[in-house]
Amino acid sequence: MKNQKNVYTPKNRKSAAEFFKTLISILLICLLGAGFGVFSYSVAKPVSDFLKEDRHTIIAESSAVESSDAEKTTETQEEVVVSNIPKSVHAYTLSDNDLKSTKSLEAALSAEKLKMYNTVAVPLKLKGGKLNYSTKNSVIWYKEILNAGMTLDYIVSAIEKAGKKPAACMDVLNDNIYPKVYNEAGYTNEVDGSMWLDDTEENNGKPWLSPYSDTAKTYIQELSEEIASAGFEYIIAGGINYPDFTEDDERAIGSEVSSNDRRLELVAIANLMNTAISENESTMLLEISAYDYFTEKSEVYQPIILDSKLTVLDIDASKFYSVFSYVGGQVDFTGMPISDKILKICDIFKTSIGQDFIPCVIKEGMTDKQLQETITALMGAGYQTYMIK
Repeated sequence: MKNQKNVYTPKNRKSAAEFFKTLISILLICLLGAGFGVFSYSVAKPVSDFLKEDRHTIIAESSAVESSDAEKTTETQEEVVVSNIPKSVHAYTLSDNDLKSTKSLEAALSAEKLKMYNTVAVPLKLKGGKLNYSTKNSVIWYKEILNAGMTLDYIVSAIEKAGKKPAACMDVLNDNIYPKVYNEAGYTNEVDGSMWLDDTEENNGKPWLSPYSDTAKTYIQELSEEIASAGFEYIIAGGINYPDFTEDDERAIGSEVSSNDRRLELVAIANLMNTAISENESTMLLEISAYDYFTEKSEVYQPIILDSKLTVLDIDASKFYSVFSYVGGQVDFTGMPISDKILKICDIFKTSIGQDFIPCVIKEGMTDKQLQETITALMGAGYQTYMIK
């Protein structure tokens, strides 16, 4: 065999050229790729940053709008919460005997002490059941029920002539007279149907109006309508409570007075009165005792189901004289000035119920100076409406 020389043919030369061409293309692609990557990063980063910044800006602006809307909503809600307490009513309650005659009423209305008050409240249905006016109710035939003989029209007219607004007070269920006239209006013994008394006959036991009695309800409604239609601006309804039943009393009367639901009957009486009074263009104020409330004896006070939303709180400072415990706390009233006592009681009550009310100061046992100091303290604490009794 002949030895061949290792020489490049045209075919070999073409393959080498293609190889170098391919290599150069790859290098160009790599260079372009690197350049595009740098360019992409330089462009994409600002865009990314912009998008991030814009998103944060949108979130911040959205939060600010929501916060502003929330504040506006809160402001609107705060504006809606308006006290329903009559403004600047300074009421003074006359005594039972001030209505004994026209002369005694006129003397009471012209007294110097009344000059600082713009409203006069008169007791028309008294504790025990007597009426302090000449009623048109059919019960008038029973003379024992009347304590005074002036008409409602005359009483209202006399108060208005004195430059005052007329208000009336009613002690509702502590009525020992009407059940004597109409036995079915009072509590009865379950076994024999006899009239229940709050003590033995030897100890002068008395009947009470029963909130379960339709006869009693009708009587209360009629009196409420009669008094409201006479022109009294406010009617203060107190004494809507049960007697202090013993266990023997509860057994004698029956399960209705020992049931946990018995408070509903008291609420029903209050709502019945509120309807009768409002329909005759007057306003009912529900009166409860501060002492009874804090000792959990004020069963009628059930704000959610009471139609009347105006509460008068009777405050007898003499009942708060030492360490006093109540549901939610304890206060030491020892040595505390009367005005401070009353303000403290108001503060505790308002915190408890979470709404406004009308303080009614029981002035018995107080000097004129103490009474004036108390009124000044109440007004200084924001109680622009108050009663003195």
